[in-house]
Amino acid sequence: MKRYTLQNLDCADCALNIEKALNNLESVQSVSVNFPTATLHIDTECMDEVIKTIRTIEPEVKVVEADQGRVQGERAHGIAFDGELITITASVIIFLIGMIFRQRLQNSPYSYAEYTIFLTVYLLSGWKVLYLAARKIFGGNLFDEHFLMSIATIGAIAIRALPEAAGVMIFFKIGEYLENLAVTRSRRSIKSLLAIRPDFARLKRSGRYERVDPKTVLAGDTIRHARGRYHLFRHDRYIGFPAREGFQDL
Repeated sequence: MKRYTLQNLDCADCALNIEKALNNLESVQSVSVNFPTATLHIDTECMDEVIKTIRTIEPEVKVVEADQGRVQGERAHGIAFDGELITITASVIIFLIGMIFRQRLQNSPYSYAEYTIFLTVYLLSGWKVLYLAARKIFGGNLFDEHFLMSIATIGAIAIRALPEAAGVMIFFKIGEYLENLAVTRSRRSIKSLLAIRPDFARLKRSGRYERVDPKTVLAGDTIRHARGRYHLFRHDRYIGFPAREGFQDL
């Protein structure tokens, strides 16, 4: 079974849909999608089919090798968040300018200026929503949030409620940004907890201490703990912060 990183996986329901779809593939023997860590554990004969299926369900999700994805993912998230924040800021500034001078914009010939300002805001903040809605329609996923947002805002434009259409798209964009930010911070916290787990345990066997895999330690075994550090053991006890350096039998 191989492990992969799913970049841009930002909702638990999306992870569940991906896992269900992959389980239905004949080439997949077993699969597990972990949303908190954005990882895919899979045993398959055809990885190309797996990637194609994932892209059909979630066009933005990228499947990369686990080690490669950890480095690239953090770098990509930083760049993406900066780009999203710039887009949101620019959209809000243009929107506010449009609202301040709305009456003058409406008095322009055929309201050309009003359409120019608010449609610019709408497309700047919502082009990705429209793109994902179109992609998911062709993938058979019709009634999702991107499709519904597209229908609602296009309808607002049709009745000439341009500020409302642009404003709704901006608020949706801000909501997505905050959601992705919260998910990313949660994943970093989970990964930091996983990083402190011990790589080995000093297990007492026949009067001697041997380095073994922590998974092989059973309840009732005697282990030696290095004071001044702390570890998380998976069985029956938690080690805190001893005051002195040295070793202690547990």
